[in-house]
Amino acid sequence: MIQRLLVALALVLAAAPPAHAHKVSVYAYAEAGMIHAEAYFADGARCAGCTLAVYGSAGTDARASAMTDAEGRASVPIPEGTGALRVALNAGPGHGAEFSLSADEVGQALGRAPAPGAGEPMDAAPAPAPTESEAERLNARMDALRKEVQALREEAERPGMTEIIGGIGYIAGLFGLWALMKPRKDGGPGNAS
Repeated sequence: MIQRLLVALALVLAAAPPAHAHKVSVYAYAEAGMIHAEAYFADGARCAGCTLAVYGSAGTDARASAMTDAEGRASVPIPEGTGALRVALNAGPGHGAEFSLSADEVGQALGRAPAPGAGEPMDAAPAPAPTESEAERLNARMDALRKEVQALREEAERPGMTEIIGGIGYIAGLFGLWALMKPRKDGGPGNAS
């Protein structure tokens, strides 16, 4: 009776979803004619030495590519004549992620004005250019905000308790199946002899 309960428990646990400890994510942004990307696994580890490719929004041919450094970062120049882009990360078999950049984001990074209707009304007066010290302060704030957003993305993508328990259940279920299939040597129930 106990053996049957254990087998039933093992089968239930085997149906639990596996943990996503190897899920990979990529975050990208366009700035000053470059695309900057950061790649990381769900556990917070950086994706070092992975291939990063930049595609047109619907294209299948890479327009630019790079390898991530030890910190999981890579930068490539924005390809000429582009609109919206897809940044694709290949971190090995079954481990990939994409991030999309809008045509306006890419255009602003290249110094082009946003499309009409994408920002302020057409009759709005342009804002005065910031002074050098104001620009440095704004850049420092933007860098701090990017780091905060990146940290929040990493935290949100880490496996939670449900995924961890599911992974343990998956392993226990596999063990239960193995125990069920293993022939018994003592001649008790489960032995065909």
